[in-house]
Amino acid sequence: MGVKGGNINWATRHFTRKIKERGEDSKDYLLFTFDCDQIPHKKYMSAITYKFFSSESRYNKFYSSAVHTFNNNLWRVPALVRGFSTSLTLVVLHSWTVLKKSKDTWSSYAVSLKTVEDVNYWCPDIENDDTAFYWNAKVRFDGDFSGEEVYIPTYNDAVENESYIKNHRSLYKQQHRWGWGIIVFPITLAGLYYNEKIPLKKRLRILWTLFDNQLFFLTVVYLITFGIPLLNFFSKIFLEIPISYNIPRLLGYILLGATLLNIPIVILRRNIIPVPENWPWWRHIWDFIETGAIMVNMLTFGFLPYVQAQTELLLGMKPKKKFNVMEKVVIKGSPRGKVV
Repeated sequence: MGVKGGNINWATRHFTRKIKERGEDSKDYLLFTFDCDQIPHKKYMSAITYKFFSSESRYNKFYSSAVHTFNNNLWRVPALVRGFSTSLTLVVLHSWTVLKKSKDTWSSYAVSLKTVEDVNYWCPDIENDDTAFYWNAKVRFDGDFSGEEVYIPTYNDAVENESYIKNHRSLYKQQHRWGWGIIVFPITLAGLYYNEKIPLKKRLRILWTLFDNQLFFLTVVYLITFGIPLLNFFSKIFLEIPISYNIPRLLGYILLGATLLNIPIVILRRNIIPVPENWPWWRHIWDFIETGAIMVNMLTFGFLPYVQAQTELLLGMKPKKKFNVMEKVVIKGSPRGKVV
């Protein structure tokens, strides 16, 4: 109830049946999925359609925007939520440009109706239907399923609620729901076990992508921040070897470099996500300082709700029958962001 996967699963099955009754072919339809708050650029659908017709093995691919922004309400939400949203825009862009072969479906995308039919539609009883669609197709197409991107933006809502506390509570609930995306890990492993047609090289790449996306990325900040102090606390022998002195110094250089890299990152982000006009000079400086919220997010909202979700799955707990759908709050007197 209340989740897109179950609704789109039902609607698409019935639509496919109707077009077949009319003697039409599912190959002739390109299906777009959108989040309810999403506003696509006016050229988005035409760009996707062009990409579809110009792609080889077009029925083994999905198509999406690499520029997923939250420009609708970005400058109204608290700094921590804004930091999360802007970093997510850059992470999605990075994934398409650097990790394209392992980029999975997320949020909104387009796919041939024939492809949807071949992979048996969406799973209606899990919350993270978008990502699960990719891994389902990956297994069913013997490892031959990937994405194609367009650099036409989409405009979405950052998490927003009526008060400061409710806003952060909503962000936690959203991340907890996303944390249940770990369900694709055991499902895909089962698929790899039963489908013997997938080549070994592709199997290893799939396993690494799952480990990197679902486990390592969530824990790397904690490993860097607390790994060495924990080793010092639990192992007296570690204190006696030279590496115990050299690693903290090396990590310090790495973190310093990462901090300095925030400068070009913020410049890039400000080109993708324009700041409001007529800002005072100090607000531009504060915009750079706000990048520190990314680290706070990775230690809190980007970690704790995911651990909670994964622990619940580990203990055999199930999500509630009524899935946690993000509230879409209209703030009175605050217009949506300008879309260009």
